[in-house]
Amino acid sequence: MHDFDLILLDVMMPEMDGVQVLEHMQRDPVLSGIPAVMISALDEIDGLARCIEKGAVDYFAKPFDPVLLRARVSATLQSHRLTQDLRRVEEELAQSRASIDELVRSVVPRPLADGLERGERSMSAHYPDVTAVVARLEGLDAIASRCGPGETIARVNETLAILEQCSREKGVEFVRATERSYIAIVGAPQWREDHAQVAADYALDLLQAIQKRSVGADHPEIRIGLNTGALIAGIAGGDRLVFGMWGDAVSTADAIACQTPANSIRVSAATCAKLTETFDVGSPAAIEVPGHGHLRTYLLAGRK
Repeated sequence: MHDFDLILLDVMMPEMDGVQVLEHMQRDPVLSGIPAVMISALDEIDGLARCIEKGAVDYFAKPFDPVLLRARVSATLQSHRLTQDLRRVEEELAQSRASIDELVRSVVPRPLADGLERGERSMSAHYPDVTAVVARLEGLDAIASRCGPGETIARVNETLAILEQCSREKGVEFVRATERSYIAIVGAPQWREDHAQVAADYALDLLQAIQKRSVGADHPEIRIGLNTGALIAGIAGGDRLVFGMWGDAVSTADAIACQTPANSIRVSAATCAKLTETFDVGSPAAIEVPGHGHLRTYLLAGRK
């Protein structure tokens, strides 16, 4: 293991010249980062030039003044250490940037995250026909009062991990999680004609995965609502950016989820119209939805 801060080389050495030494240093994983300073006589100027081309950082002419030698070696070492510090800072910045990018992509869908990387501060996209799936987590306040902070967060993390896994398996990219709900959009950013059917399959998978876990008072219940309609998704704000989903698709799906029995799935009439050939739905039931009055909904029973 080498332990040098600086290597001082004579341009003309008895066994090998300075160029050969520098080439050897560049191949050595430890020596390659150590600065080399050359010593030469005036008649060795050609060899000195070749050493400078190979990466030597400084040189001294023979005979040299010891005081000047110490001063220039000290300056070379200081410059080398500053360069090493700069590289460390650059590596730390790159790691921080990677962590920030990973965090942004965990919160913001990929198309909008790409815009943020390009420096855009305000972005939006309009989707005229998608299906929103809103899964509301119920009973969190009661869990918090009984279990304390650590256990409450553990239960939320467990449930969100299940929801995220289902999203990955279904290829659902447009998702947004809040402290009490998980919103997923099928049909965006890439539109597909069967978005309602895929959303229904997705909702059934969510419910089945949630029901497979341990059940009991210390686990949140889930209520799922589906609605088909228009969506505007985007990022807004100044110093504090917000990723939001606005439009009838999400607001109505959320209102439906609020009035859905625990561990059940309720769909709007607009979504049901696209599902009747492939899914079993119950009898219609009217619920009160702001902006819609009495809205016909159906409990999704399963696949036919």
